[in-house]
Parts: sequence; C-alpha cells; structure tokens
Amino acid sequence: MYYGGYINNPARLEMGITTNAYLVCQMIDRLSKFGEGWCTLSRENMAKDIGLSKQSIINIVDKLDSLFLIQKNSAGNTRSTPKFRGILAKHEAARKEYFEGKKEKGIGKESLPVDGKESLSLKGESVKKVYHSGKESLPEGGKESLPNNSNKKLSITYTLTNGERKCFSVQDYCKLFGMPMVSQVIKENFTSLSDEKKILIAKHLPKYIEFAPAGRYRKSPLNYLLDETYLSPLIDRRENGKTISMQSNPTQIPPSSTKYRYVN
Repeated sequence: MYYGGYINNPARLEMGITTNAYLVCQMIDRLSKFGEGWCTLSRENMAKDIGLSKQSIINIVDKLDSLFLIQKNSAGNTRSTPKFRGILAKHEAARKEYFEGKKEKGIGKESLPVDGKESLSLKGESVKKVYHSGKESLPEGGKESLPNNSNKKLSITYTLTNGERKCFSVQDYCKLFGMPMVSQVIKENFTSLSDEKKILIAKHLPKYIEFAPAGRYRKSPLNYLLDETYLSPLIDRRENGKTISMQSNPTQIPPSSTKYRYVN
C-alpha cells in the first residue's frame, strides 16, 4: 500500500507533466526506494491506489518513460531516474528555504547588498547605482548613460498559414502547443532566450507541431525549450512520411528501416 505525499508544483511545472503524472512518478520513486531498487507494483494496483483507470496509468508510465523521468526494465518494473530526483531536490531545497524564512516572502520590497551597491544589467552593459542615505549618486559627468536601444522592442515575426505575419511572443509559442494559458516557468525560460534562438523557434515550431503527433513523439512545451529541440533536424512522424530528404544535412544518416523522412 502506498500512502502518497504532496505535490511540489514548481517541480511539476519544470518537468512539464500533469498532476496525475506527478503522483504516479512520485509513487514509483518512493516504491523503488528513490531509484535504488525497482517498483514492482502492477499497473492495475497503481490505478486503484491513485484512483485512475488502468489504461490511464499505462499511458502515464509511457509518457514518463519518454521524458526520462522513470525507466522500465524488461519485466515491466519501474524506478525513478536522476533527472526526476534532481529537479525535485532543487525545488524541495527552495521550498525549505522559503518556509524557514530564508527567502523574502513579501512582495514589492527590494533587498540591497551589504555594500550598498546594486549592479543593473541592461542588454549586456552594466550600470552602477550607488545608494547613500537614501540618495542616488550619479557618475562624475552628472548623467547616467544607457544604451541607445534600451527601449527597442523585440521584433521577431513569423508567417501564419494564411500568409499573415505576426510578432512571435511567448503567448504565440503556447498557442502553437495548444496551451490555453502561459505558465510562469515557460515564460521565464522563453524570455531568457536570445533573439536568434527565438527566430529559430518561430521557424522550427510550426513544422515540428505538424510533423510530430501529440503524445509519444511530441515533447512538452517546457522540454522543447530545455532540450533545445529547435536546433535538431525536423523528423516527419506522420503516417504518410515515407521518404528521406537529406539535402541540407548530408551527414545525418537515418536508420535504414525508418519509415519517416527527415526535413531540414
């Protein structure tokens, strides 16, 4: 009998899995003694403990295996992977610091370093601000120099199927994946990317969504960013993809038995 635990939501979001998938992964982690052994609980008994159907458990286990959060052996037994335990440990440490009061819980307050100096980064250029008795001291010239393009808006466009061109944003990114809302962890990872990488995503993602059916072959929106899938050749996973196109990547050698085509 598995007595369960709680859901670490920030960890779940980083893994890019559902609540039910997190519960299954957590169960496997505990019953495999944190990856040291194997969880031998049947899919049917997992379903009874969590309150899902057996087929739902089978689908979830396959999904977790494809994300390398668990692994299976030839007997069908499962155990958690270092990837799952690493993500969970990171967020558990942050959670512990939060509840022990080591992290600021208030909103709208700013904590300055002991030396009274704060360094702001603006597009790679550093601007120093010195605090003294509540006042700001400017450089000798009497002016603070900011980059000329500090207010320049990001302009990355992509073309829709109807020919319309739009600015590519994190909202557009999530819409392509069919997400109704933008999660905070995806927003943070997307906005931290360079302009060049966002342009690559804008060109790569529409075809990736078209070629990779949802489920086994398509990565979650978060893992697409973390794994930098947009840097990999496109693989047509549709049933009608039977030819191989290697024009722009002749060094890539696909398996001889593949029924899919590589599209670069």
